[in-house]
Amino acid sequence: MKPHIDPAAFEQYLKCGALPATTLLDCLAQWAREYGDRLALQDDQGELSYRQLDLRSTALAGFLQSRGLGAEDKVILQLPNGCGFFIALFAVMKLQAVAILALPGHRQYELLGLQEAAQATMYITCSQLADFRYEVLAQALVDQGMPRNGVVYLDVLGDDAWDACPQLPARPAAPDDVAFLLLSGGTTQVPKLIPRTHADYTYNITAMAEACGLHAHSRYLCVVPAAHNFALGCPGVLGVLSAGGLVHLLPQPDIMRLCELMNEQRITVTSLVPSIAELLIEYLEFSGMSFSALELVQVGAARFSKESARRLKQLLGCELQHIYGMAEGLLCFNRAEDPEQAKVDTQGRPLSSFDEIRVVGEDGQQVARGDVGELHVRGPYTIRGYHARPEINEAAFDAEGFYHSGDLVRVDEAGNVTVVGRVKEQINRAGEKYSPSDIEKLMVDWARIGECAVVGVEDRQLGERVVYFIRPIGPGPSRREVCEYLKELGLADFKYPDAVVLLEQLPLTAVGKIDKKRLALEHA
Repeated sequence: MKPHIDPAAFEQYLKCGALPATTLLDCLAQWAREYGDRLALQDDQGELSYRQLDLRSTALAGFLQSRGLGAEDKVILQLPNGCGFFIALFAVMKLQAVAILALPGHRQYELLGLQEAAQATMYITCSQLADFRYEVLAQALVDQGMPRNGVVYLDVLGDDAWDACPQLPARPAAPDDVAFLLLSGGTTQVPKLIPRTHADYTYNITAMAEACGLHAHSRYLCVVPAAHNFALGCPGVLGVLSAGGLVHLLPQPDIMRLCELMNEQRITVTSLVPSIAELLIEYLEFSGMSFSALELVQVGAARFSKESARRLKQLLGCELQHIYGMAEGLLCFNRAEDPEQAKVDTQGRPLSSFDEIRVVGEDGQQVARGDVGELHVRGPYTIRGYHARPEINEAAFDAEGFYHSGDLVRVDEAGNVTVVGRVKEQINRAGEKYSPSDIEKLMVDWARIGECAVVGVEDRQLGERVVYFIRPIGPGPSRREVCEYLKELGLADFKYPDAVVLLEQLPLTAVGKIDKKRLALEHA
């Protein structure tokens, strides 16, 4: 029994052609045969051809196997954008182990939660990125029970590590096997892990690549962390590889370096979160720079204002595509042939004709077309359950297999989706999503804090800036002190406050809960 799918539905999707009967490993082998010595990946350290990507990932699989990695073992993969990320991802797949795609910015608090949730036995990372040394996180994982032999620093492996030849599993990977685990956007310390199968992700990358018009001459700049579903496969890096194109991987988002690479590498397509898109607008208005090769820019992971969308498209002179999706599956986006109004005002239509969408009101009934309700979705590439979380699955998935997204949307007569909010509270700062209640619990554990409300306040550049409203006990902490406290707990820095507001009393609603709407309005 494979709890991440409905076997009968999966077979039906295969039979009707909604899913391919293939795996991502089949894709890699095909790419190596068809594209051979054509360049696939470039980063600041070097480059790889399609054939080299296949060979290097096989060699690394042999090394990982010598360290004890086997089929169905869980691996925390935490690497910046670079060739090594994809070598490691495919190496883990070749052993039929399962990679958990952690973000480079995750710290001890998040990683210990991942290990607890998945019982990971290996951690693949780099020794350092910018001024952060990942050995701190490795030691924390070892202290929690991970074998010391399971820590692998990919950037310091000797040449002999690439000479190994693995004994691959006797049974080849199946289309319904889990290829890797993505992280839910609302991740807390015990995260929701999203099992994506080989078949559904193969569909994800190839269908999106076709819909976006990618081809062998496409050149993609990967700015968003590749561990994000958006940059990995929407169509992202893997979609570009499926079309035979070239990917340049930028390890950290830097607006000046981004612009340099756009011209140097004659980039034709890239994906941006709104915070980076807003910085790009400012830089282009200041510098007057243009990108002659650019054909398509995608903006996703958070809401992007209509005004900014129009301005960015005017400055770039290319197609601008809104992407709305979720790591759990469903993807919606604008098509090139859509009316201009739909491109600006909506997030577009679902990827697959087999995607089923319901917009449901508070009474549990579907609302009229154009009215707002919660998005429920079922389809060939949308999961049927989180990894090892039956208590959450019972609430998040109904008896018919529809995923209850928590997003409030409206759908117009043409089938275009517009996201208007969330049913449940969630912070979305520059495309990084998390639950504020998790932070609030940590804050009130601090002896200096009586009450704390973590609130997202609308911000043009970040989407939401994060304000901590605190009723202190004694002298109130400064923002710097709050950040130091969270750093000691090992939280990712994108969860730190952009501002701290000290109040003698937090306002309450009529039912006695902290009135976050009022706080957001009064301090916008």
